[in-house]
Amino acid sequence: MGKKILVVTEEKEKNSVAEMIVRFLALDPHDFEFCICSHIGANARFEEEKPNIVIVCDYTTKGSLVKGFQSYNDIKKLAKSWQTVVRIGQEKCDHPDHIMYPTKEVPMAKGEERFRKSLRCLFAA
Repeated sequence: MGKKILVVTEEKEKNSVAEMIVRFLALDPHDFEFCICSHIGANARFEEEKPNIVIVCDYTTKGSLVKGFQSYNDIKKLAKSWQTVVRIGQEKCDHPDHIMYPTKEVPMAKGEERFRKSLRCLFAA
């Protein structure tokens, strides 16, 4: 088994995020073990699974009560040096570990290609 990936996301998006990553990068799903959980209980799941990569979805800087913001900060504090934690959201952020979803402001082809490149870098590490 390859890298273990923990995806923290809203309940309604659980399966679509892992599927999107595999599809966008044309990955062999057998090379990765995906663990998917909601923001509630994400810290416990992080400590239980000990993933190589954590992808925190729903990240926004619009307030500390937002689930993605809180999950990212909590997990980042728990992460060891060998673990990579990234945040994914719809707004533009200057954080080096932030990946922006394609949005209506960015033409879809350009937005998807940027998203794909960011994910490739993450999975190549």
